[in-house]
Amino acid sequence: MKKKPFSIGIVGLKNTGKTTLITNIIKILVKKKYNISTIKHAHHEVQIDEPGRDSHQHRIAGAHQVILSTNNRWALMNNCEETPNLEYLINKFEKTDIVLVEGYKNSKIPKIEVRRYEKYDYENEDKIKNIIAITSDIEINEKSTIFSSNDYDRISDFIIKKFNEPDNE
Repeated sequence: MKKKPFSIGIVGLKNTGKTTLITNIIKILVKKKYNISTIKHAHHEVQIDEPGRDSHQHRIAGAHQVILSTNNRWALMNNCEETPNLEYLINKFEKTDIVLVEGYKNSKIPKIEVRRYEKYDYENEDKIKNIIAITSDIEINEKSTIFSSNDYDRISDFIIKKFNEPDNE
């Protein structure tokens, strides 16, 4: 039976440094020999294949799924009526230890919140569930684990610790 990868969300407002945090964590975890996969939720239409290309024509003609394959990567494109369930997407990964999820802030997975002073949304601070840590460029008085925004090594170690907890088996 396939072991489900450990998943952790990276959430925060737009332009707070979520992608920067994720890319730095990926580099550290890969260097430590973990297999990392990511899921990025986009709120806007994204074009994976190019209009006029064969794969695009297959999709426009009505193919439910299209795989675009090259010598060094492949992508599976699915047409869907609504945003796919996060668990469904996580289960698509193979040979993955840890999945870093950018977005899906309403999901049940544990999350690290990225806060920036000039962008923090105090009115909605209690609406995101399962926050287990916060990264910030300001001092915060909360019970959650707090990291400096650019302390990538400590944040990565925290993720590894969570990955190794027995209830993540």
